[in-house]
Amino acid sequence: RLELKVVRSKKGVLANVNIAAGKEIIFSRNFSETDLRRIGHRTAQASLRVLTGETGFFLSKIAFVLKYKGKKEIWISDWDGKNAAALTGWSGISLLPAFGLDGRELVFTSYKDGNPDLYLFDIKKKTIQLLSGAQGLNVSAAFDPLGEGWVVTLSKGKDPNLYFVSREGKIIRRLTSTLGIDTAATFSPNGSEIAFTTDRSGNPQIFIMGRDTSNPRRLTYGFFWADEADWSGDGSAIAFSAKKASDEKFQIFLEYFS
Repeated sequence: RLELKVVRSKKGVLANVNIAAGKEIIFSRNFSETDLRRIGHRTAQASLRVLTGETGFFLSKIAFVLKYKGKKEIWISDWDGKNAAALTGWSGISLLPAFGLDGRELVFTSYKDGNPDLYLFDIKKKTIQLLSGAQGLNVSAAFDPLGEGWVVTLSKGKDPNLYFVSREGKIIRRLTSTLGIDTAATFSPNGSEIAFTTDRSGNPQIFIMGRDTSNPRRLTYGFFWADEADWSGDGSAIAFSAKKASDEKFQIFLEYFS
């Protein structure tokens, strides 16, 4: 049972939240915020954590690309679309934003200076720095949950492959060496494996390999095109965008692991 008492004042909103199981209070906390909407989000976040042990998404952010008058800029908003604000205003093309695991950093690609370079935005400090500006593609960053850095796609003037780069942008090691395109990497929650898109078997498909490049294997079959994989929070499934025929529209699919 959820009990919520709210008091408004000139300073904002104060809420007392109690979660009870029968007659026993299993959670009790006071929340102080400037608006009732934020109180609702914090209450939902706390309730989900108490009842299921899951962290939830009610205090999370969304990064997205907004196209306006032929330009593409990076925007950030709350998960419900409120408080949307532009991160970039470079009057060019910026795309492919990716959060770091703690949500305090965002990496994205921009053509601000002509080449598709990777930039790192510190959300707390409001600073942007160049992460990777090698000649050719610098795209598709994925944060390593073990903290080693980022896996990115670099072409360095040749075929695009996956590389580990440090938080300072230094190349730590190369992960793939294929004739074709390897991109759109995503880590398993424990950081032990990487799913990515590659056309090494023909049209783009999802493959998985260990973070040390061991045991590479194909995940998707029966699709004309599969791309943009993302692991579930518990590691039990991968969501991806795909279509089974060339004339179909892309749809979202789930691949569960037994």
